[in-house]
Amino acid sequence: MFNKALAELDVTSKSLVSDLWQRQNAEDLIFKSSTANEEASPASLRAAAAYVEALLAYGLPPQNPELWKIAERCDQPVLDKSQMRFDAVEMYRLEILLQLRPTSKTTADLLLALARLYMEHKDDLSQSDPYNTVWTIKILAFARQKRVLGELVKDEVILKSINDLLPKTHRPADIALLLYLQHKLKGSTTSTLERYIKKLVDIAEEGDGFWGASPENKPMLAALKAHHFKAVDLINQRERLRDIIFNTCTVIENLSPLVGDYPVLEKPVQRAMTQWWNVFKGADALSTLQILFPSSYDYLLVTSRTLGAANAFVGHAIASLNERPLAYNQPDLLLESPPILEPQGEPEEVAFTHFYPSTLEIGTYSPLHVYIHLLSLWEKVQADFEARDNMDVKPMSLTEPSSAPFARGTTFTIIPQIFGVKVKPERMDVTWEDDIEHVQFEVKPKPDAKIELGLKGSVRIYVGSLVAAELPIVCSSGKFLITETRKYATETRPRYKKIFVSYSRKDSAVVKAIVRLYSKYPDIKTFIDYDFLQAADYWWPTIQQKIEESDVLQLFWSVNSAESPNVDDEWRYAMKLSRPIVPVILEPKPPIPPELQHIHFEEFDRFIERL
Repeated sequence: MFNKALAELDVTSKSLVSDLWQRQNAEDLIFKSSTANEEASPASLRAAAAYVEALLAYGLPPQNPELWKIAERCDQPVLDKSQMRFDAVEMYRLEILLQLRPTSKTTADLLLALARLYMEHKDDLSQSDPYNTVWTIKILAFARQKRVLGELVKDEVILKSINDLLPKTHRPADIALLLYLQHKLKGSTTSTLERYIKKLVDIAEEGDGFWGASPENKPMLAALKAHHFKAVDLINQRERLRDIIFNTCTVIENLSPLVGDYPVLEKPVQRAMTQWWNVFKGADALSTLQILFPSSYDYLLVTSRTLGAANAFVGHAIASLNERPLAYNQPDLLLESPPILEPQGEPEEVAFTHFYPSTLEIGTYSPLHVYIHLLSLWEKVQADFEARDNMDVKPMSLTEPSSAPFARGTTFTIIPQIFGVKVKPERMDVTWEDDIEHVQFEVKPKPDAKIELGLKGSVRIYVGSLVAAELPIVCSSGKFLITETRKYATETRPRYKKIFVSYSRKDSAVVKAIVRLYSKYPDIKTFIDYDFLQAADYWWPTIQQKIEESDVLQLFWSVNSAESPNVDDEWRYAMKLSRPIVPVILEPKPPIPPELQHIHFEEFDRFIERL
């Protein structure tokens, strides 16, 4: 019977994940500065990928704030697909996005580029680096598992590459990965798998239970298992030890799912996992691993691979086996709280305030501050901004109350849009817990910005698909100054309490289901045609009247709505009245009219995820 138990799993796994969380800054794993426009290095993205793997293996959700930061850094548009150079940076970036945002447009663009490159060179494996080819196959197979590969690469093509690569592959980690992928795709005969499984079993026996070890490494491994090692003894062997642990953990991760079908794997997999785990398990896990791997980079990579192996070995997310798993937002405390906060308590009067510079310089990032706060605390918000004011020019500001009261724990999505201006990051999700919450964006005019016309836009705040508030932005670039500037404008704008719903009748089933969710906000009134149009009504004047009464037009966009003359009339009339338009895309790539292309279209998968 395959014994999946690991001694002191609870205390060991929680101490490792807590330490990773506290010592790592997710953004710094990829960019040294949150404001510098610099390229990520392969090493930094490899570290980020390891960090993502460690937190997911433990059982934290992709919505975790630290994982979200990394996803946001990686989810940057591919600007010129024709000139794209697919290197290690893009490979790691795609690996991360497949785990955190498998359906994003950036993921699709990167996956398409990799698939094309693979199809062009799949018949030249003899001239390829086997490691990179295995890596490519791994990513394509993972995309298949996430159901986003489609018909870009067929299973039989991947299987042929695996069969061609196996005789040329020597690293145990790569052999195990190829066997796992072959098993998942069900494309090999039992005899083929058994031949390479026996090879891995023999390698483990020769390596004293580890994969990737040679005979001269046996004294080091024996001392390791007996806990007789000293830091000074490892000075000249640390890199070798890291490679052995890497190979061993990767083999465990890929062979553990095969044990049920191939019992011959049970003993070597169990031996390898338990003997490595027993080296550091327990209350001293951190100090032991830090002695073995004093480099922060090596420590992160080894810890990540170890947690990934443990996750595959026990067959569950590690947190699910902990008595009191770590809370996703408080890794240093052992809490029995859910991974995603839910609104709690009575709804309160919430407001939103932004501060931004009255002028922007081309080529230079400037701060944009956004606050979520109790409506009564505007003066404290102003004081907080003045304490952190990092603007070189006079700031502009506006406060707007939310469209409805909200309870603590509500998550707001903040999306700034300024035409001709790059915003970094493009969006943030903020859970309102404290009286005042603050976030900072960086904004920079694009080189082709039409500065003579001024720079205009807004900060739009959503709860799900509901627009909670919209804060306008009007500034200038360089010498084109706005003539009427205000400091700390305290007047507020009307709330969005009335929403006109524009959609095609062909999409009515999904739209009606979504609109029903608005009923949980008693202050919000929706105008949708089946509610207000009666038999014998002159429908267009009635539609116009409801748009005039509305604060915002919610546009559900699809191929059907793009072809609907009625929908076209509705959004054009709203635009004529200067009503805000909030579009949601119901399906991939419907045509967008030029008049609407400056507006942010919420992707349906993100919209549903937030809803």
